[in-house]
Amino acid sequence: MTFLEWLDNEHHRVATEYRIELYKEIQHCKRIFGKITPDAKDMLVKALREIPHPTMEKYKGNDATMELYKKAPKVDFLAIFNEAVETI
Repeated sequence: MTFLEWLDNEHHRVATEYRIELYKEIQHCKRIFGKITPDAKDMLVKALREIPHPTMEKYKGNDATMELYKKAPKVDFLAIFNEAVETI
């Protein structure tokens, strides 16, 4: 596996884990309240904000790939969060 494949897989794993945690919290709230009212939505959004972002595995590359690692786009957790909020 090349470094870029590893980096792509890590970004995908981290984004997927975050989406799963957000989805589980939304489903949990729907089970409790049945219907998401505006008050429940406000509480849910606050709870979703508290979900920590997953971390990537420690960088195991060499100096040659360090520049690629630094320049690579990072996971946009805010966009993922906004996607989840729109589904409520």
